[in-house]
Amino acid sequence: MRIMQKYLIGLFALFFPLMAANAALCSNQSIAIPASTPTSQFTLASQDAQTVVDNKTGLMWLRCTYGFSWSVSNVRCENTQGVTKNWVEALGLAGINYEGFTGWRVPNVKELASIVERKCQVLAINNEIFPGSPAAGYWTSTHVVGSTTDVKSIDFSTGNIDTAKASSQLYLRLVRDAN
Repeated sequence: MRIMQKYLIGLFALFFPLMAANAALCSNQSIAIPASTPTSQFTLASQDAQTVVDNKTGLMWLRCTYGFSWSVSNVRCENTQGVTKNWVEALGLAGINYEGFTGWRVPNVKELASIVERKCQVLAINNEIFPGSPAAGYWTSTHVVGSTTDVKSIDFSTGNIDTAKASSQLYLRLVRDAN
């Protein structure tokens, strides 16, 4: 038993620094993994900094998760309502007028995947561009072929494309064409 404890402690001591480095992957700019969504790829689209344009895709994004509010003083999105929606409710938000722009919609799976930050772990999104985003599942408008109840989602804790039941409660990030 004592040998096993020493072995486990040794393994922990060996791997803990590696785990800690991975958890802080996005905040450590000295790591040579190139960002898949570098901050320079985005341009602020509104004076109050609540929208950004992805210059690579031509899409305009709300910086805050739907139901969160932009805090000018803290320069981040803050969870004021804790809003998650089922898929039908999320799709019902299409076309809302927000920040002086119309045409907001639920992104398709390819659009939402375009803002996944592959360099990051635990929160797979550029936290400078989308500050205060939950590391959780987000809706897409893409349903699973052959299913009437399954929808593609993206889990921003990992960046993986997942499948969710349309009745599930997930977060939502709205998008529109920039032009």
